[in-house]
Amino acid sequence: MFPPKRRLANYSTEQVCDLAKAWLENIRSNPTYELDEISLQVAYFSFFAPRELKWDFIHMSTATAQTDEELAALAAGPIQQVLVELGRDAFPIVEELSRADSAFKKATQGVNGSESLDKEVLSLLQGLRSKPELKLRESAIRSAHMKRVQSEEAILEILKELKRKRAESKANEYE
Repeated sequence: MFPPKRRLANYSTEQVCDLAKAWLENIRSNPTYELDEISLQVAYFSFFAPRELKWDFIHMSTATAQTDEELAALAAGPIQQVLVELGRDAFPIVEELSRADSAFKKATQGVNGSESLDKEVLSLLQGLRSKPELKLRESAIRSAHMKRVQSEEAILEILKELKRKRAESKANEYE
């Protein structure tokens, strides 16, 4: 289902681009925004891919996003995950991307103040968002964050199941 973490490090720019395109197309063609394979792959990628690849994914996604739903999903998933991981260290990149890419700046409106997000980073984001040229729809933001929670829960269940199977396999080896 998911590539091993070590294989994510070997993803090419083309593979990252293909993943971004497939994910955005999935959002466009899936108006109910149900949890599915591609959504789980992107959530897994957001957690375990190397940071440089995550930034590539974000950049490629904002460059081709067409709707508020797509930007909100990007904010609730990959952007928020990078901000949680890097904290304040991510902010120079966020500021640079916000100046250069209006779609990215618009997407940052969808990052919420979850308990895992550093309060200083949230404050810096609010400063960036104080004068939005374009406003992201609240309904798109809410929907994207609900999807993020579902994806995280599903990945945790999959990882627990894999761990259980490994433990069973090891136990069977000793019998």
